[in-house]
Amino acid sequence: MIEFLVFAFSLPNLFLFINLILFILLAVKTKQKTHKIITVYLLVIVGVQFYSAWVAFNGNYNLHISHYYFVFQLLLLGYFYHTICVNNLQKKIIKYSILVCLLILGIQYAIIPEIYFKFNNLEIFLTCYLLIIFTLFHFYNLLSEKKIFLYFNMGVFIYLFGSTVLFLLGNLSVVIDLNAINFDINRILFFIFHLFITMEWIQLYFNKKKATLKK
Repeated sequence: MIEFLVFAFSLPNLFLFINLILFILLAVKTKQKTHKIITVYLLVIVGVQFYSAWVAFNGNYNLHISHYYFVFQLLLLGYFYHTICVNNLQKKIIKYSILVCLLILGIQYAIIPEIYFKFNNLEIFLTCYLLIIFTLFHFYNLLSEKKIFLYFNMGVFIYLFGSTVLFLLGNLSVVIDLNAINFDINRILFFIFHLFITMEWIQLYFNKKKATLKK
């Protein structure tokens, strides 16, 4: 129980809680779809993060929870990028690539059901690298459009690129003990990610405040 509390009140998780509260307040105030999507995404992260940790600290198997994390992350962030994208071709690519990804994974689990209890490298690669492509779409769009969600996009890109490499190394832990190293690096990436989310909230909040003052 003490170990779980140490995990719960670690600096990265405190940032996660703070960001969730900040975006709940922002979403309630602005009622904008994009703010609501980010709020739901943060809520899902909180749920998966703490449920997975609780299961592990009770000595039970929790690897299968990662599959739900990757799929929900793809769906929510994919929906976010589809919402902020103004290019119709990019919208179609986002929409249909997600559908194809889910179809491929569904077929894979039907053929190899035992992979549910392992790290699924194909799942990690498809879900995360699709989202990395979506972040690149947004970086490209920001060259000619208003700089919206720049910090959030940077955070998603850095976190997904780094954490994907760590997850793909997960299976090597059977041969090499990489768990401790991966865990520490992922905590750092997670902290950086939520630092960018906090910066995004500050940007959104003060831009809205400036717009209100101009009226």
